[in-house]
Amino acid sequence: LIAQGAGIACSPQAILQEFGMWDFISETGNRQKEQKIKGLSPEAAKICRAIYCEQRTLDELLKLFSFGTQKTAAALLELQIADLVEEDAGHIYVKK
Repeated sequence: LIAQGAGIACSPQAILQEFGMWDFISETGNRQKEQKIKGLSPEAAKICRAIYCEQRTLDELLKLFSFGTQKTAAALLELQIADLVEEDAGHIYVKK
């Protein structure tokens, strides 16, 4: 099959891309995430967009925004509950 031009699928994404379906699924997922972001508090929405640009620590977020520790921690918890970000090893927040 490989001699006839078949490729190796390393991931589900590769299969969906081959059939031209990945863009649709990716776009639908982005719309769903955008809907979740619209329902967030203003602080959580700003922090979410910052994390989507670059992974960040709590200290970096505190320096970036003047929300204070309590509101920043609450916003991060809100984002984790909404399944938009997760806390990685080393207390680094990354997009899901």
